[in-house]
Amino acid sequence: REPEKGRQYVAGVDVASSVDFTVVTVLDVESKEQVFMDRFNRVDYPVLIDRLESVYRRYGLTSMVVESNSIGRPVIDELVTRGLNIVPFTTTSATKQAIIQSLQSAFENGQILVLDEPVLVGELLSFESKRNASGSFSYSAPPGMHDDCVMSLAIAWDGIRERVSVIKNPFYEY
Repeated sequence: REPEKGRQYVAGVDVASSVDFTVVTVLDVESKEQVFMDRFNRVDYPVLIDRLESVYRRYGLTSMVVESNSIGRPVIDELVTRGLNIVPFTTTSATKQAIIQSLQSAFENGQILVLDEPVLVGELLSFESKRNASGSFSYSAPPGMHDDCVMSLAIAWDGIRERVSVIKNPFYEY
C-alpha cells in the first residue's frame, strides 16, 4: 500500500550476505498491518543503501530497525550519515528467540496482518523451531530455504513493540 498522510510507519531490515536476500518490511504502527515488503539480492552496496533510504523517505518512517550483524553495520553507518533514524538490532540466539516468539504471539492473538505475498507466506509456513540439548530453542528455515522475510517481519514487529517513538519524522511532509 502507498503511505497515507498522518499514519506512522516503522520498518525492519534483514541485511543479506552473499546468498541470502535483503528484505525490508514496513508496518503501520497503529493498525499493525504490513503495508510494504521489498526483497532483493546481489545488488551493489550503493544500490542497497539507496533502496533502503528510498523506503525510509517514501513512508516517512520514524525509525528503521536494521540488523547489525555481519554486513549490517556498514549499512547502518551509511544510513545514519544520510540523516536517517536507524536502530541497530543485533541478532543472537536469545534476541532471535525473543522476536520470533513475539511475532508468533502476534499471529496467535490476531494482532498483526501481513501481505498475501507468496514468498513471505511460504517462509512463515516452513519456519522451524528446534529444542536444543540445553533446553533453549533455535529458529530457522529448513535446509536449503530462506528465512529473510520472516526475520525482517520479526524485526519490524519488535520495532513497533519496543522502539517506536511517537515523534513524527521531521523529514516527511504530513
